[in-house]
Amino acid sequence: MSYDLHPGPIVDDVLFLKDSHRARDILNNKEPKNLVFRRADQKFFSLFNNNPITENVKRYVNIAGFGGLLDCGYRNLDHGLLEALIERWRPETHTFHLPIGEATVTLEDVNVLWGLPIEGGVVSGCEHPSSVADRIFKWRPYEEVISFLPEICTSGIRSWQSECYVIYWDVVEFYTPQKVMRQFGMVQHVPSSFPLSINDYMKLHTLTRSGKPERNWMNTHSEYVTVWNQRWQNVIQGVRCATPTGEPNYMQWFWSRTVLYIMNPKSQEVMQPRFQDHGSRSQLLMDGISQTYQQVGGFMQTDSTSNFHNFELLQNTANQVMGMVNEGSRLRYPTHLQTEPVNLGGDDTVPRSL
Repeated sequence: MSYDLHPGPIVDDVLFLKDSHRARDILNNKEPKNLVFRRADQKFFSLFNNNPITENVKRYVNIAGFGGLLDCGYRNLDHGLLEALIERWRPETHTFHLPIGEATVTLEDVNVLWGLPIEGGVVSGCEHPSSVADRIFKWRPYEEVISFLPEICTSGIRSWQSECYVIYWDVVEFYTPQKVMRQFGMVQHVPSSFPLSINDYMKLHTLTRSGKPERNWMNTHSEYVTVWNQRWQNVIQGVRCATPTGEPNYMQWFWSRTVLYIMNPKSQEVMQPRFQDHGSRSQLLMDGISQTYQQVGGFMQTDSTSNFHNFELLQNTANQVMGMVNEGSRLRYPTHLQTEPVNLGGDDTVPRSL
């Protein structure tokens, strides 16, 4: 029996742009397009630094809620860190798809780190990449200091865990904290289905302000504005936990719906000139052990009792090996080894510009 490697997702009801993501080019050993980091604050801070505002003006900026942004000042981008993270960023969900589950920049992050107001008719935000990395590897980085923060950093606390749409002129994005419940100190469960159809998603992401100076965006996005206005009635509820954890069925669900492999572990080239994923070969070995474990379990249910003991020994071996590296739970995750050929070609139905 020959196997082919499926990078994921095996089930594409979440990552429906799977074939247009730059990670697919990396898997196929194609040179992905160079990343262009666009930012709109360089000219602003250059002007601000050359023409300092008076304390009287700064007072009104503080009243408006943007004083924290001025106090933070211009921040240099860590391009290496961003490039390492972007391969795991998924535009469909606006979350990082990591081997341990999903993580993202939350309204709490924007409010706490920048002191930006998140309540009102328009919500937008940004975050320094080093803060993103800290958030990903530490689920509750503000836990011990939250009570000492100034009011400007907690002004939107009622909305941090709200399921809603964040809107900025033509841009509408679904904010879904239930995908990252561990970031709010709760047990992660299998999240609900995405509320937008693929057609609605595509329509929203092709809208631009160009050539529409008279467009009333409040009317255009009235259904999404309504959801934002009702955000306090849509706060996610969950079970609080002292340490980050997920329900038993969460990782099985997530494993089928994520891109497990970015670099192709079958590649002959050991050192790739771009994204490095040295764990892909280890991942493939674990997938193989899990596949063996699951196949043997199937044989034990259908084969004669004379072979049951031998099959049981094989299962115990796989179980012990995975247990020695603290990965025993993954024996029951869906494996990404397929007996049918895997088509890794592009999907022309999805615009790559997305």
